[in-house]
Parts: sequence; C-alpha cells; structure tokens
Amino acid sequence: MDAPKWSSENELTLLDDATGLLWSKRSFALPVGKTFEDARSYCKSLGGPEMQIPTRQQLQTLVNYKYANPVVDHDRLPGIRSGPYWTATPSDINGADKDSYWLIDFLDGRSFSRNAKGNLAGVLCVADFYEAKPDSHYTDRGSWVEDNATGLGWQKQTVHANDANALADACLGSGLGGKRWRVPAQHELLSLVSAGQSRPYLDPLFSGELYLSSSTADLHRVGSDFYGVDFQRGVTVPGDGMHTRCVSQWPDNKMTGRTYEGSVFIDASNIDDANRQLQLFETGHYRKIHGDLYIHGPVAAVILPYLEEVTGSISVDRSAKIHTVAIPFLTTIGGELSAVGNAALDRLVFPGLAGIGGNLTLIKNANLGSKQEQIPLNDEIVEPFDFRSLKTIGGDVSIQAHQQLKMLSITSPISVGKSVSIGDNPQLRTIRMTSLALIGQSCGPGSGDCGSLEILSNMRLASVDFASLKTIVAGFSVRGNPELKDVQERIDRIGTGLVAQYNRKLCARTVLDRILLRTWNSGHFPGGVTITDNDPAPECKTACSDRDHCTIPHAKAVPRR
Repeated sequence: MDAPKWSSENELTLLDDATGLLWSKRSFALPVGKTFEDARSYCKSLGGPEMQIPTRQQLQTLVNYKYANPVVDHDRLPGIRSGPYWTATPSDINGADKDSYWLIDFLDGRSFSRNAKGNLAGVLCVADFYEAKPDSHYTDRGSWVEDNATGLGWQKQTVHANDANALADACLGSGLGGKRWRVPAQHELLSLVSAGQSRPYLDPLFSGELYLSSSTADLHRVGSDFYGVDFQRGVTVPGDGMHTRCVSQWPDNKMTGRTYEGSVFIDASNIDDANRQLQLFETGHYRKIHGDLYIHGPVAAVILPYLEEVTGSISVDRSAKIHTVAIPFLTTIGGELSAVGNAALDRLVFPGLAGIGGNLTLIKNANLGSKQEQIPLNDEIVEPFDFRSLKTIGGDVSIQAHQQLKMLSITSPISVGKSVSIGDNPQLRTIRMTSLALIGQSCGPGSGDCGSLEILSNMRLASVDFASLKTIVAGFSVRGNPELKDVQERIDRIGTGLVAQYNRKLCARTVLDRILLRTWNSGHFPGGVTITDNDPAPECKTACSDRDHCTIPHAKAVPRR
C-alpha cells in the first residue's frame, strides 16, 4: 500500500513499521544546506542506532504525493522542507562523474543527480532495522518477475493504450500467469529503478518502453495528469497515462469487470482497510460504484482518476485531514453529494460531473476557500469548487457556514430540482451562478417552500449574479446581508413571495422594484412582498413595501389579494 505505517515513536526517532526504517527527528529541522560529507558526519554524530544518509529507495518512502509543498506527511514529519535532500546512492547519470549522488526534492518528489563536491542539500538520517535481506532481488517467473524485496510481481513487457482507463483495462484484463494485474502506484514504479544499472536504470530482465506512467495523480494538475518514471535517466517525470508496466499484489485473478458492487468506505476507523479500498480505486480497478462512496479519512487527499459513475451518494464528512477530493472523470452521481464538517478540506474537483440526482450539501468546512487569494505554482488562483460541467441538481443546494469562502462561482448551465440556500458565510463577497435558469424544477403543486431561493446572513456579501435566472417556483428571500448592493434583476417569476430585509446597502427602488416590475409584466407577481430595513436613503425607498400597496413605475398598481 502506498503509505508508511507510523506506529512507534519517541522524542528522538520515528519508526516506519512498513519498511523497518528508523528516522531521526532531530534531522527533520535541519536547514537545507549541507555538503555531502557534512551530511554524512552529522548522521554519524547522532549516536545510538547506526544513523546514516538514506539510500534513494529509503528516502523515497517518505514522499507522499497527497501533500504539497513539501510532499511529505505534514503531521508526522514536521520540519522537512521543500528542497533537495541527499541520498547515499551513487549516480553516473553525469557520465564520467564519480562523485555524484541521487537527490530527492520534496517540493514535488522529483529525483535528480548532483556532484557531492561544492553543492549543498538537506539531510535526513536513518537506521535500517530489517534483519533479513533477499539473496537476490528478482526471481524470474517466465513472463513475469517477482520482486523479493517488495513482494510485488511485475510483467516483463510493458503495455500501451490510448488513455488511462484503457491502460487500466489492459492490465486488469491480462490474466498473465493466473494473476491479478493493475497499473502501479508511483512508489511501486520507482522501486524498479536500479542503481546497479545505467542508462537505462533497469534490470535487464525487463524489456519494452522506458518512459512509463503510474496511477498516482498529480495533485497540482488534477485531471488526466499522472506521475511517471523515465528509466533511461532514472528520474521522476510527468506520466502520459498510456504506457506502463503492470504490477500484481494478489495471487488470484478473481476480478471480473470494473464495477464495484456495494458501498465503499474510506474511513479513519480502520486505517488499513481504508487504504486498501482507496488503493483499489486509485490504481484503476473500478470505474463504477454500484452503491455509495463514503470518504471520512484518514488520508490527506482522495484523487480517483478512473472513477466515472456512482449510482448512490458521495459523502465527505467530518474528516480532520482531507484537503482535496478530486474525481476528474466522474460524470454522474445518482444520489447526493455532501461535504460537511471537514476541518482541512479546501478543494472539491469534479470537472466532468454533469448530474447530481439528489442534494448538493456543503456545510461548515472550515478551510474551504482559504486559497482563493493565494497564487500557487501554476500562477492560477485555486478555486474551492470545480463543477464546470454540472447541468442538473435533482434536490436542494445548501452552502452554509464556511468561515473562509470568499467567492462562490458555478457558471455552467444548470437547473435545481428543489431549493437553494446560501447563508452564514461571513467572508463571502460574490455569488456567481450565471447560468442557473430554474429553481424548483421537481417541485409539485402545493409543495410549500420547495423551489425557494434564500440568501441569508452573509456579512460581507456585496454582489449576487444570477444572470440567467428566470423562475423561482416558491419564494425569494434575501435577508441580513449588510454589504449587499447588487442582485441580478432578470427574474420573471417568483411563486410565493419576496422578502428583503436588513440589507443596509441594498437600494430597493433600483434593484428590487425592477425585479417586481419584471414579474408583474410576465404575469407572475409574487403572492406576498415584504421589503423593509434596507438602504434608508429616501431615493431608495421601495414603491412596493407590501402586497397591499405597490405602485411600481410603468406597471399598474397591484390589487389587494
């Protein structure tokens, strides 16, 4: 599984039970600026178990692609910086240079070679507690190879396909040697890099392509972008999603199709089971879940580049650690999509999602929107939502109680089956749902508040842009937004009533009266009107304070009902 298992630690060391590696905590806080010889001397000076500069493979076990800047577990490995760190593995990538060693840069996990003389890098010190080493690295099994160090099986030849899902099909459908094959994770693919070989850095038992892709998605460019390895140079590269070497972790071939029957639980209550479930989906075993998907931890990011359909609901609830959930090629959610009470969640990336059968519920995610004013590596503002293809939401939309959300933007053509409620977001300044045309499409006659639009208690909200909204089946309520000045005025129909109160900068005469004029001219004037305690300027006083007295310019007086 693509994760360390930290289980035993004290004030000075941290043990990874998965690898038997004991890491010095004191080295975590060192500046990234030692020569190779100074780094080696420092590790030796630590005493106790024999501490040394880690090999390339040992240091690579700390890379965790679900974190950014640096790509290590921020909670368990504090102090490690984004930057290059020495390994003890020699490299001849520079030709005749005999004093070069591999380094790993924790900015993005890439590996490269540098001369040890005159160059500076960081160092992490390690002791290896594995007592038994395999006599030989690989066992030749005919058409595939067994790695005696990791227990993984590898096909000798590489496979090619036209895209990532076809590549997963090629591995999962091969059945070579009666085994169950899949696309490897980046850690697994890197385990094949052989320091004992040179150009290519690969054992001669293997053949085929040298530029291979893993199933590990790139957190910075979520979509069809994967990490990969160039074995000709022995370095980490962007993968193309079309070439790989299939790996096996199980002895049988019971896999049929790529539909998971039943619900999937990625839950912090059982970390090992959660990681196994997650690994199956991250490495392309399934493209459809016939059931629900529950994401409640314990990982930092959930990126599922192969999943295309969930017939039930997706729930991302009450996680303290998850910062990103990305399912770039998911097109359909049969039930609801909810993200509630997540402490670290700052990104929901669903660019291919066209339809949500149930509700869209986003409530009390403390970090959502925190990066809207930051400029990341690609010089683009990180938006908290990516619903660029979303067209239908069958139920309610509820976006509530986000302390850091500054801009809400969903601009794809969309209809909402029931109601929309946006409230208690104290930093929210702009709402842009420019292609929303209808609220309440699924509401039947006499269904009460079904089909209403509520914008409530957003203390810094200045602008609301519903440029295409024409019909609100039930009521429209805008209350307690003291900075609100602008509300789009294209609405033709409001079913049960208009309530506008306590919006101290909203000029009712120039904004709300125009909405009422449009509804009057279209023959769909709301059943009740309450407009009070908005902008107090005399020229902003509404001509329609209630349904008994309404003389809007250019329209007949509304009769008593």
